[in-house]
Parts: sequence; C-alpha cells; structure tokens
Amino acid sequence: MRTIDFRSTRWGHNHYFEAKDDGTYYGPCWVSGGVSVGDTLVWKTNYGHAEAEVLDAKHCGDPSDMYFVKSKIVRRIANPDIVSQEELDRSFA
Repeated sequence: MRTIDFRSTRWGHNHYFEAKDDGTYYGPCWVSGGVSVGDTLVWKTNYGHAEAEVLDAKHCGDPSDMYFVKSKIVRRIANPDIVSQEELDRSFA
C-alpha cells in the first residue's frame, strides 16, 4: 500500500473526485505508478486536507496513467490557520 498525495500539483498528477450519496468519492485520477485498492489518497480541502482509502480502482488503458477510483474518507486534517480540528470534526459528525 502506498500514499498518493495530490496536495502539490504537478503535470500528470491530478484528480477530479465527486462526492456520492453513500459517502464515497468517485472520479478519474492521473497517477504514474498506478493506484491499487488499499492505497491512501490525500488531497486539499477548503479547511485543510482529507485522507481517503481506495475501495476500487479501474485502469482506463488510454491514457496509460488514468484510473477511475472509488474512495472513502478516513480522516480530515484541519488547517489551524482556518479552523480548529474540533470544529472540523463537529461539522462532519
């Protein structure tokens, strides 16, 4: 298992996840090296960042580094300059 960090943008390393009604996030991502079930994804949010576990990953084939990923957030980390961890936890409880 590995951690794929989308917080810093660079060419060829991107994601477009949408929230679904069941609490999962689904969408395409571009990652060299691939994405596997059990990997951890990290991305920026308005209040800090989120960490999610990959539940499903389907390789698209073309482009070769594109995957459709389904994930579930396991932890949200607050940016203390914006909101406290306690406030963030309460807002998603």
